[in-house]
Amino acid sequence: MKNLPNILSVFRIFASITMLVFMVIINPVENRNLFVLLPGIIFVLGCFSDFLDGKIARHYNVVSDFGKFIDPIGDKILTFFAMLGFIFVGADKGFPFMLIAISATLLREFTISSVRMMSATKGTVVAANILGKIKTVSQMVSLISYFVLIETEHMIIAQILLSISVVFTIVSGANYVKGFFELMKNK
Repeated sequence: MKNLPNILSVFRIFASITMLVFMVIINPVENRNLFVLLPGIIFVLGCFSDFLDGKIARHYNVVSDFGKFIDPIGDKILTFFAMLGFIFVGADKGFPFMLIAISATLLREFTISSVRMMSATKGTVVAANILGKIKTVSQMVSLISYFVLIETEHMIIAQILLSISVVFTIVSGANYVKGFFELMKNK
């Protein structure tokens, strides 16, 4: 049980690669059902592994330094690869929803990585908070909706959900930076 959370995080990375390969080789216009089933189910399994590895690690108190490192990387790879795959297949039909989502997510992650490095030099850790988890869940839900609704007349629902996740991405990133500055001001 000790290594299961880390195994699930590593699984998520390999699942992400497999999902992206299927997204590239299966044309959703020509074979929508196969596109939903293969890469879509792999994405859902990746999302479930994220939920499961955290639950197991906390329940059995098997949180490790490697797990703290690999778990968020697995999450980011899973969501980025799905977004890249949707751009590749033209899921937004020329609209920039996915491009904006990738840009906002990259900006957030680079900013937070910089803040973490700066706080580490000061011997401080800025804790993650609930907004980051909401951001991740909202991204996963919106991307699942992309798989389910691709090539249907209801794709606007997925785009709205993705837009909401972009708002959470920006708000959670700004909140993290704000927390860093408050910590530094009190030091």
